[in-house]
Amino acid sequence: MKKTNNNGFTILELMIATIVFAVIFMGATTAILQIAKLYYKGVVTNRTQESTRSVVDSISQQIQFNDAPLLTPADVTYDVVQGPVSGTKMTFKAYCIGSTRYTYAINAQVNDAVVQGQYQPTTNRLRHGLWRDTVNPGPAACIPANLSLANPSTTSGAVGGQGVELLAEGMRLSNFALSCDDSRRCSVAVAILSGDNDLLEPNPQEAVPTNCATIIGNQWCAGSQLTTVVLKRVGE
Repeated sequence: MKKTNNNGFTILELMIATIVFAVIFMGATTAILQIAKLYYKGVVTNRTQESTRSVVDSISQQIQFNDAPLLTPADVTYDVVQGPVSGTKMTFKAYCIGSTRYTYAINAQVNDAVVQGQYQPTTNRLRHGLWRDTVNPGPAACIPANLSLANPSTTSGAVGGQGVELLAEGMRLSNFALSCDDSRRCSVAVAILSGDNDLLEPNPQEAVPTNCATIIGNQWCAGSQLTTVVLKRVGE
C-alpha cells in the first residue's frame, strides 16, 4: 500500500512567517527612507554651504583688491504689492565696494515665481535676496536697488543695467554684515538659510530665523554661516 504524506504548514506557522516578513520589510523600508533623508539633507546642506562660500569669496576679493572705502548708504523704501494689498512699502539695504554694489534684504526667500513688484508676506518670498551689480563709484550712485523687480538694475542707475542674484532659489539671508576699521581690516559675516517658513525656527514672520526646526521634512532645510576677516591689499 502506498502511504500519502499530508504534512504541510499550519495556519499558525503561516501567520508567524507573515509577521516575521512584515517586520523585516518595515525595517528595510524605514532604513531606505532614512538613507534617502540623509542624502537629500546632505545635498541641501552642501548647496547652502557652497552659496555661502561663494558670497564670502566674492566680497572678500572685492575688498582685497579695491582701494575704495566701504560705503554703507541709507536704507531705501520702495512701493511694493503684498498679495492683494497695494501701496505697501518695503525697505532694502546695500553696501558698495568701489563700483560694486550689493543690495540685500534679510529674511526674504528668493523665488522666481513671485510677480514683479510684489512681495508675499505669508511665505516671505521675493524675487531677489542679494543682488550684485555695477554702479558709478561714490556715494551718489550707492543707493539700494528695488529687489522686488525682475531686474533691479534697470531702474536704480546701475552701469549697463545688469546684475546677478547671488542666492539660489529657495534661499534667504539671515545675516549680512560688512565693516572695516582704520587698519584696513574688514569683517565679512554671511549667514544663509535654505527652506520654506514652516521648516524654520522661530516663525520667520515674528523674527529673523537662524536655524532649521526639528520636524518632519527638515531634510529640505539647511543653514550655513561664515565669518572672515579680510585685509585690504591696496591702501586707500
